[in-house]
Amino acid sequence: MRRVQEKEGLNTLPRPCDYFDLMAGTSTGGLIAILLGRLQMTTQEALDTYDQVAKRIFNRSNRKLSEYQFKATTLQDAVEKIVAERSRGDLLKDPQAAQRKGKAFVCAVDAKGLDVVQLFRTYETPNSEDTWLKDCKVWEAARATTAAPAYFKPVEIKRGSVAKTFIDGAVSCNNPAGKLLEEAGRVFNSRRKIGAILSIGTGTKPKNMPTDEGSGKLGYAKALFKMLKNQAVDTEHVHLGLKARFKNFPNAYFRFNVPGGGHIGLADWDRMGELKAMTEKYLSLPAVTQEIEEIADVLASKKTLGITVAHIACLTNDDLYIDTKTARPMGSPSHKFVGRRDILERLDSFFAPRGGNVTGRRQFLLCGMGGAGKTQIALKFAESSGQRFNHVFWVDAENLQTARQSYKEIAITEMGQKLDDDTSTEDVQNWIASLRDEWLLILDNSITANLERTVPVGNRGNIIYTSRDQKLDQSLGLTLPPEAVAVVNDLDLEDAITLLLKAANLVAYSEHLRQEAEPVATELGCLALAIDQAGSYIFMQRCSIADYLQVFRERRAELLRDERYKGQDPRSQAVYATFDISYRAVKALATDQEGHFEGEDARNALRILDLVCFYHNEGIPEEIFQRAALKRHRRVRKGLPHPLAGGAVCLESLLYVADDRRWSAMPFRFGVMLLEQFSLVKQDMSRRTISMHVLIHSWAVDRMEPEYKADNILCAKTILCCAIPTAETLEPYDAYFRRMLYPHAKALEKHADVTYAQDLTQSSLDIDFGFLAQDAGDYLFAEKAYKRAIKVRRLEFGLDDQSTLNPMVKLAGLYQRQARYGEAESVWLEVIERLDHAIDPDDPKSATTAATSSVKAWMGLAMTYISQSRLDAAINALLQARQRKMAQLQTSDPNHEALSAINTHLAILRDGMGGNWNTETIPDLEARLERCLRDHEKWDSRTLRAREELGNALAAAGRFDEAEEHLYAYAHGYANVYGTEDARTLAAFRRYAYYRLDQGMTPEAEDLFRLNLAEIQRLRGQRDVEAYYSLFGLGKAIAAQARYDEGILLMEKAKDLQETQLGAEHLHVTSACEGISQMVERASSMTYADRREIARRAIATINKETAAAYPDGELDKWTTPRGHYTLSGTGGERPELVYLTREERNRATRFPNLWEPKRETVLELPIELLHVEDRTVPSSEEFV
Repeated sequence: MRRVQEKEGLNTLPRPCDYFDLMAGTSTGGLIAILLGRLQMTTQEALDTYDQVAKRIFNRSNRKLSEYQFKATTLQDAVEKIVAERSRGDLLKDPQAAQRKGKAFVCAVDAKGLDVVQLFRTYETPNSEDTWLKDCKVWEAARATTAAPAYFKPVEIKRGSVAKTFIDGAVSCNNPAGKLLEEAGRVFNSRRKIGAILSIGTGTKPKNMPTDEGSGKLGYAKALFKMLKNQAVDTEHVHLGLKARFKNFPNAYFRFNVPGGGHIGLADWDRMGELKAMTEKYLSLPAVTQEIEEIADVLASKKTLGITVAHIACLTNDDLYIDTKTARPMGSPSHKFVGRRDILERLDSFFAPRGGNVTGRRQFLLCGMGGAGKTQIALKFAESSGQRFNHVFWVDAENLQTARQSYKEIAITEMGQKLDDDTSTEDVQNWIASLRDEWLLILDNSITANLERTVPVGNRGNIIYTSRDQKLDQSLGLTLPPEAVAVVNDLDLEDAITLLLKAANLVAYSEHLRQEAEPVATELGCLALAIDQAGSYIFMQRCSIADYLQVFRERRAELLRDERYKGQDPRSQAVYATFDISYRAVKALATDQEGHFEGEDARNALRILDLVCFYHNEGIPEEIFQRAALKRHRRVRKGLPHPLAGGAVCLESLLYVADDRRWSAMPFRFGVMLLEQFSLVKQDMSRRTISMHVLIHSWAVDRMEPEYKADNILCAKTILCCAIPTAETLEPYDAYFRRMLYPHAKALEKHADVTYAQDLTQSSLDIDFGFLAQDAGDYLFAEKAYKRAIKVRRLEFGLDDQSTLNPMVKLAGLYQRQARYGEAESVWLEVIERLDHAIDPDDPKSATTAATSSVKAWMGLAMTYISQSRLDAAINALLQARQRKMAQLQTSDPNHEALSAINTHLAILRDGMGGNWNTETIPDLEARLERCLRDHEKWDSRTLRAREELGNALAAAGRFDEAEEHLYAYAHGYANVYGTEDARTLAAFRRYAYYRLDQGMTPEAEDLFRLNLAEIQRLRGQRDVEAYYSLFGLGKAIAAQARYDEGILLMEKAKDLQETQLGAEHLHVTSACEGISQMVERASSMTYADRREIARRAIATINKETAAAYPDGELDKWTTPRGHYTLSGTGGERPELVYLTREERNRATRFPNLWEPKRETVLELPIELLHVEDRTVPSSEEFV
């Protein structure tokens, strides 16, 4: 409490009752709980009071010549006197307990049933069974909890017809910490968050096993009985249980207990000086001092953990209630964290609470070699910063894929998004940047490449970068000052020793153990990761520190001779040696315990480590193994071959599926638990993922012999491919899961040269990897994978086999998505020709398969022709598809229900692609959508197409409100299934932007087109044809607001760019020419009043009241600048400007402006000076 006083700058010593919500005690501890809780004393007052009471009670004048050594009345008198002096009332129940902290209870035991613990409470509880004690006196509770057998006579408490006799609670509840947790659940709201739990012991006793030497059997039995009795009242077994329960939640549980103090008895008050000296020595130990600092920080900052009252009684990571301020899948810092006070103090000072309206961004770089503890320092600071930050985010910034996945996690946990919401990385970054509260972002494992794209825009918030690159800031165009950069070097020796002992679960303040641990810490270079690894080994193997040192030296010598590790610096070899020792221990366990569960767990642990080291080191989902196991099971049950059903690496136990078709997860989970106990992996139980430190990740790969390594790479690839959801109809979670898999697929790309000897097996992997890459927009990788599979299958199956044609269909679709229409057409035509050859009238099954594929191929070819503006060819292709479908259905009716999709496309094409729907078709479309919703999932491609067609029909009929529902669902459905960065999603949102334009929502349409254009430029480049389509729409939306100069210029620019790529006769180009002519004609015929009215309508879609009040002069100004706002949320340059020359950017060229006579002056100004940053219409003062 003195440290809390210093931290808070208080003039007087603070009272524990103002900081602790609930206190508990037994025997002497019970008396102290009453002094601190019910009587609201400071710790110094309680110490002084206890000294005075002990002298009165335990001196010679108070002794008795009976079975009880001391007079209990003296204790009663002493307590009554204290109560009277404090003027707090003599009842135990505190009338103000409900309104304040400092509730307390003490434990006593019913003399007639030693297993019945009675709680004497200072507060009321709901449904309490101790209402008969409602008028219990303070002295009665003190007597009951301190009635130690042989010291004091038991106390009888009688109320009415109820009378009970109590003795000291220490008989069966010497450490009441467990009761405290139970009582918290009774007293407090289940959602209330926990700050910390503090346990103070009365000293430990040495436990020596009795011997029968010189005492005979009777003497031995008495000694053994005494030892067992001591165990019953020993506090340490409760402490060890709580320590194990809270091991994954640092700074949740603190325990202080003086070594050896337990041998001083209750009546030895005259030895108090000796006990105080032992306590002072104990408190001066560095490890204890640090823990005192940590609990003082918790109390002073009043911070809480991410766990609640509801979880402390059954605490597992599965039960963890995620703190709503925090979204960090990496979890909390290690419970073994030590040292780094200097860096933590620098962080605390650098990110100190701001004063006034200071809001500029603060950025700090933690740099140093791998394994030094950069991430742990960042997380420790985030945890200890208390209420300083309203939001704390963690992002794995190793590459763009991992960063996107981290931001997706933030969207779900922080923004309240669902898995099926189409929130992009940029959306999350913009949301973070827009927060007005203080937020902290940890960009972990940051590297120079693409770093800028992982950082939210703007100049708000607080960012910590962890990186091995000391010049990381330069990649952001920054030069951080010296106070914003901390080089994380090795731990100092004392901290390294403390970490080693903590990790080994040994007494960190034992001088003997610290001396023994010093050479280990020194030889490991005081590197945190290596020290932690060594401690975990000592703990798991129950070996001595000296034995570990000998094993380490032997293994390091072996590594120095190993060719695989030649050339590495000695520190890396030392770290690798610690990993290797742990690996060998697991391997020995697998051998020594063969035939037992422990041995099986160890074998599974080794298999898991050998596989997951080839994935990305963060966020490896357990579900990969589950999906792979189920897919393997389905194929094996059908008698089909599968690469995981045998081979060099045995995976039977990890991929076992029971008869009920459920994956047996326990072998995998127990294996992971063993790896975690050796500190080789870290698991996130709430998300069922595992992670590895980058150095362990590298070591796990480097240690393998080439042949064994190749076998495991192939298994890792196969497991990942089997986990990919590849069905055409995908639930939102499947799409989300594919995005989770992509970083692991990219990690496997480093081992592309390792392939199956069986070409067909390898081609199956290529197809799956191609699909995943195509889905992620990695088109080059997907194309190479598909082509490899096609080459193999042509040789193996022939040109006409369905197995060969399947990857060809995927390749044609890939070309189509890339606007490589000529190549797509060529592949489609070859597929169609091969399918015609493949139809065998004597084999009905193969004929049906070929016919179905032929229909799809003709439909795909039709879409390619449409994209090429070859409408006649597209109609012919659709007729061919319909003819084959009719033959398959054995029907002569061209209007058969199953042909509706083909007929719909024919209707559109025959109408010249104009989309002039007849309102009579709307009921039919509504019926088709209803059928799709009934027969398919809501995200099924057939359902989405039905929504789009119905929405277009409703819009053409002027039923815009109804159309809005379907077209919005259609666009967002694509985002849910394929992701926000997929080409299909971007095209769907462009179509939605055109719909809003047709509705007259021109400023909104302008926003949508501009965002669409920026996203296409970011993902596919400025010269992608899709970007030109969006550029044209943007120009049209701007011109539709009577801003003709700017809008028509962009439309013309887009048309010219399209013509260069597609040719002058392409449908898009001819349609663009027609649109430009119409817009020029409209602009040329506009009167002043017409243009003002168009401008007023556009402004009204933003704010009706503002538009109605705008004078004509202000409306004229609306039409003068080219655009009134930047790309939403970024402050960056508008994406359309890259297509304009400097002259085109700065000068209007064609249509007279209404703002006379200053038109020429205005048009000479750079466009940036005519630019307004926010979304509001500018006033004349702002404009000038």
